[in-house]
Amino acid sequence: MDDILKDTLLFGAVFLLIIMTIQAWLYFSDFARDIRELEKDQGGGNKVAFIAIKFEETSMAEVVEGGTLSFTVQGFNKKGNSVPLTDASVSTADGAIATATVNPDGSGGVLTGVAEGSTSLSAAAAGKTDDEPVTVTPDTAVDRIEVVFGSAP
Repeated sequence: MDDILKDTLLFGAVFLLIIMTIQAWLYFSDFARDIRELEKDQGGGNKVAFIAIKFEETSMAEVVEGGTLSFTVQGFNKKGNSVPLTDASVSTADGAIATATVNPDGSGGVLTGVAEGSTSLSAAAAGKTDDEPVTVTPDTAVDRIEVVFGSAP
């Protein structure tokens, strides 16, 4: 009977050792993968966490009819550090009010006012999007001044 008990205990101990070894291997292989991912992402990495549309010379998109406004589309990682984008696409919600074209390098573009009104500019890159409101104002610039001589009423 002692031999059967010894064999059972030995079998149980070996079985438990095998199970613990497999669990440790699985744990540490996942842990090692997580560490490798973390090492790749030091400083925020190059993975784009979000994008933002930035207008040149202004904090908001206000353009006159027939006028243009340049903008950039910037990507940012988890830490807020800039990540270069080369594949941005842009569009406006209402092309009758404003249109947008993207630069050949995909980093930004030009917004053109078409008619008075409000719409939005949308940008997409690296699977992320951003929308900014756009206001097109009437062109009130004076083209010329005429002076008419005569009697006043």
